[in-house]
Amino acid sequence: MREAPRRVVRINGQHTLVVNYRGGAKRFVDAPPYHEELSGLHWYYCGFVPGLKAHLIGMSKDALFSGKLLFDESGRLMDAGHSVYPSPHGTQFLAIEQEDGMDGELWAVYNAAGKKLWSGYAGTLRMEKLNAGPGSKPYEAVESTYESPHWTAQDQLQATQVCGSGLNKGTINLEAKGGRWQWGRSLQCVH
Repeated sequence: MREAPRRVVRINGQHTLVVNYRGGAKRFVDAPPYHEELSGLHWYYCGFVPGLKAHLIGMSKDALFSGKLLFDESGRLMDAGHSVYPSPHGTQFLAIEQEDGMDGELWAVYNAAGKKLWSGYAGTLRMEKLNAGPGSKPYEAVESTYESPHWTAQDQLQATQVCGSGLNKGTINLEAKGGRWQWGRSLQCVH
């Protein structure tokens, strides 16, 4: 909170976070229960993101760990995640959130105006059966996860794809083709 370009404080018994921006202040009020893990609504200051000129406000709401961006110039508030990665030119950013108990993360790419361009699970899933017996139901298993996201100088999002075994790794790119966003060629994970 000390590194924020403007004053950030907690008030009202520490359950209200006040973040000052150029033209005013926004309040983020926690909701009870206050001291129970994975319950209620809790706000916290994560830091200032210079590439977006925005404050990252962390949020945990029940089992979801996410956040909001508060733009310092305008006071505009938009959905983000618990972590954000702005592109080099500031035209897009990756927001990451996670639900408690979920294997992996949920990623979303937004443009600077706040329009969601793509969202999805940060990895690949495959269908498996618990056992081969009759009546066994299929479930989604994690085949690979995407890690270490970063932007290229050309504002293209890249990540490291890691197969479940951890032995196979490779770089994967998020690409816009024909108006649709999708991950490029994926590793063939052996299981």
